[in-house]
Amino acid sequence: MRKHRFTYRGICFTYDPATGRYSVPGREDGPGEEKPSLSDAARKPCLEAPPPMPQRGRQDVEGTLDTLGPYVYHRPRRLQLAVSQSCNLACRYCYLHKCGANCPQTMMSDKVAARSIDYLVRESGRRQELTIAFIGGEPVLGMSVIESVVSYCKWLQKKQGKRFRFQIVTNGTLLTESVNRFLVTNEFGVVVSIDGYREMHDAMRVDRTERGTFDTVMRNTEALQQSLSEHRPGRSVGIRATMTRNYCDARRIHAALVANGYREVVISANVNSPLHDVDNHGFSAETWQQVFHATEQVMLSILAKKRAATPLDSYESRIRDSLAKLGTRQPSGILGQNCGVGRNAMAVGADGSLFPCHRYLGTDSFVVGDVLAGKDFHRLYRFFTLCRQLRQERCAGCWLQNRCEGPCVWTISRPDGTVGPLDGTYCTIVKREMERDIWFHYCYGS
Repeated sequence: MRKHRFTYRGICFTYDPATGRYSVPGREDGPGEEKPSLSDAARKPCLEAPPPMPQRGRQDVEGTLDTLGPYVYHRPRRLQLAVSQSCNLACRYCYLHKCGANCPQTMMSDKVAARSIDYLVRESGRRQELTIAFIGGEPVLGMSVIESVVSYCKWLQKKQGKRFRFQIVTNGTLLTESVNRFLVTNEFGVVVSIDGYREMHDAMRVDRTERGTFDTVMRNTEALQQSLSEHRPGRSVGIRATMTRNYCDARRIHAALVANGYREVVISANVNSPLHDVDNHGFSAETWQQVFHATEQVMLSILAKKRAATPLDSYESRIRDSLAKLGTRQPSGILGQNCGVGRNAMAVGADGSLFPCHRYLGTDSFVVGDVLAGKDFHRLYRFFTLCRQLRQERCAGCWLQNRCEGPCVWTISRPDGTVGPLDGTYCTIVKREMERDIWFHYCYGS
């Protein structure tokens, strides 16, 4: 593959896609010097060899699996359970609420929940550490099911030797003292959705009467954090914030959450998907440009503080440290697969249907099995084939294909069960981000 040459803020770079290394030729302060790749960390194989799994469809597809075998026959270590596809909120950017997938009173039964655990134990093979993630809708609405699952897992742990960890993603409005006690006692990893600061949160995360929920969520989350600090010192509630077109100041969002004492903060961009004919306040091309330039300004601030030997704030440290992770994983060769979609991100709907991940809940064209019969290998093979074909057709010859993981597959999935086409806006932004990051990596190390 040809080397990529570009100029960023007046500096000329030559990037070698094959090695991940770059050089800066013709600098006045000396000859062009080859810089190390953005990460030379050892890369571990992310896939196991295809294990024997006598389930439906295997004989029909195994002769044509080639490199897809490790994906289709993957031994999972994690499963997401939508114990409640109902929700007590009506968040303005929630595609599930707008398209009707958040069905009122749609709760997972104890029987389906138990069969879901059996499915994970059966499929996991020799894996000993398993994770159950409770999602929704709002999973706390299905608290009785969650309690049953935890009890069942503890019984299985004694019987079969599997060790279970539990996670939950919640909107935080229903975190009572008894719920908090249960989560802390059973060592749950808890993620609460808080969109930064009051104005932003209350503009988007509203209840069924369109009232903001910021005060309720902050009060409940503070109580949970206090309980964690008392019984599990050092552990923290995780916070997930979602940026939208009108609220995309990541630095302000991060500062607001850190000021409230939260250390584990994940900020993500909301995007629209062809799967749902709704506007969920997803990023536009202009929003991506706005975020791009804001990040560049943060990088300039970091460089100035480095020259002045002054300390960075927490958000600046976050941006600087994120570059150390850049390039530590090679793309899988199948579009969007490094997130675990179709494998460790598999989700179970309230009726026991299996989906590639939680975002596909309620989309019948992307059902890939059920917890009783197991994976539907025909559908799973087709899903991975579509992802691979799109990468082969769209990414061939791109200078970034050895580093780019591609977009979230859900964002380019369609109601008829197909995937694609790939949005040119995404490609343009990702390439420019890589050039910016190389520039910053060079300047920070100089």
